[in-house]
Amino acid sequence: MGEELHPNDENYDGKVYFLGKWSQGNVPHKGWSCVDMEDVEEDFETCEMCERAEIRYVHIMVHDNYGTLRCGCICAAHMSEDYKGAKQREKDLVAEFRRRKAFMKKEWRSSARGNAYLKKDGFVLVIVEQYKKYKVGISGPSEDDEWTWGNKRYDTMDLAKDAGWKALKWAKKRKKKEHLYYDPNVR
Repeated sequence: MGEELHPNDENYDGKVYFLGKWSQGNVPHKGWSCVDMEDVEEDFETCEMCERAEIRYVHIMVHDNYGTLRCGCICAAHMSEDYKGAKQREKDLVAEFRRRKAFMKKEWRSSARGNAYLKKDGFVLVIVEQYKKYKVGISGPSEDDEWTWGNKRYDTMDLAKDAGWKALKWAKKRKKKEHLYYDPNVR
């Protein structure tokens, strides 16, 4: 076999069968499903299938006859035989990371009570300091909406802001579901 190209090499031809677990007969090469994605940020991992590619965006692949592997996009595409799907999942995760990063840079205002708050997409997020810890609340988008408070306390404002990002995503999904079932003719 000639020179083995790394999956991140610009001349890589897509042939992964001679790398890592691809060369092992007891490891299924097809029929895998992606069950989740993870951005490991600076903590790069090595793809568990080819055992060569250093990956930031991890495709968590599962197979009934093998178990779970944490893989890069190229291996995940071959394993699932879904090349467009693997690329789209990674593209969506990168976009999500950029939105989160922009959210974390947003300037929060200070309320009359001294609590940090942020208005975003019709929702209001509040971070309250209690006993040297921070907790997160969210309300909106209508005035009738109740405040929802998380049970967890955070050691730093940045951790609380990250929790605020997750709370905003949760609230948007919840509101979207409510609108799916909304029937203006039913009172």
